Amino acid sequence: MKLQLILEQLYGVKKYHSMTWVELIKHLESQYGITMSRGVWGQVFIHPSWNYVVKVFDTDNAYLQFVKFAIDNPDKHYPKFISRPIEMHMFHRRSSDIINKKFYIVKIEKLQELDQKHLMFFKLDVIMDLCKAVYNNKENYNLPVVHFKKSLSLSKVVDDMTFENQNVKQFMQQYSYMQLETLIPSIIKIIQNFKGKGLKWDLHGKNAMQRSDGTIIITDPYSNNKLEKPFFDYHSNISISGPDLNKITRSLA
Repeated sequence: MKLQLILEQLYGVKKYHSMTWVELIKHLESQYGITMSRGVWGQVFIHPSWNYVVKVFDTDNAYLQFVKFAIDNPDKHYPKFISRPIEMHMFHRRSSDIINKKFYIVKIEKLQELDQKHLMFFKLDVIMDLCKAVYNNKENYNLPVVHFKKSLSLSKVVDDMTFENQNVKQFMQQYSYMQLETLIPSIIKIIQNFKGKGLKWDLHGKNAMQRSDGTIIITDPYSNNKLEKPFFDYHSNISISGPDLNKITRSLA
């Protein structure tokens, strides 16, 4: 069953209005087998039968803007969002300190964490160096000489790394498994679109993932300049129950 439909059903039953968000998550797991993992600004819900995940967030306006951008500008290095974000009004027992009255849920293709070979390029800031080189039409740039062996740990590879002035195009072709010739333009397109929008660039190894075929996916490249903790991190003054508005959900344009 879709998480949205489950939450809408819970929304309409008064006994669930007295549950905290933590209690609702336990209910989702025990009754529906839906489990949750979390990042700093969002929670991700997973079920064994789903070929997608569902992300829940509220204060992460930077992510909301990126979702809209990725949907409107399809690219093989952006996540495939199966639906546009759905807005839901809070109905569970929660803190009176929470300012927002709503949260968002969005369905996303299921991805994998970056393997070591992919992660290395983010750890060394090679991705951003290549973006600068390509954007500024640099033929040569100071780039790493990589001697990667499966038996070596990522930290050992980084410790042994040297940098040399290298031809940018040849460097990208050398590491074809990274698909750098398409990845770098895709990242530059994000940077150009969000320029001047007051967001903080936040692309690193934990904000990128990969598909089963090895394609790198940029999942969450920006963060808000003003940090406001999400509703599920408020654990005091738990005094409000029930929905704030009659309208349950609406699809965002």
